[in-house]
Amino acid sequence: MFGAELRFYRTRAGLSQKDLAARASVSHDVISKIETGERPPAEDFPPRLDAVPELDTRGALTRLWLRWWRTNSLRWASIVSTSPHSTAAHPDGPASAASCSRTGRDALLTR
Repeated sequence: MFGAELRFYRTRAGLSQKDLAARASVSHDVISKIETGERPPAEDFPPRLDAVPELDTRGALTRLWLRWWRTNSLRWASIVSTSPHSTAAHPDGPASAASCSRTGRDALLTR
């Protein structure tokens, strides 16, 4: 879904993947993989895209990414919450979750 939205804003702005990549300081391969769903955007990427004036997103990509993260982090939390050493997902976002111990994540990976 994020990739489709990114493609919408990029094509509406008349930018190629290479043009957008240059403005967002990434390789055009990153733009391509995000648009096709081969990889999710990194946490810092949606705000960088929203800052590209030609896209005129008005913060939509960051909001979409946060909605995706909250939905998926809650799913992750429900899976690892069965572990006695689990770490709950943080409603404050991924930066808070990254500061947690890895115990819950390790438990998830070993299941």
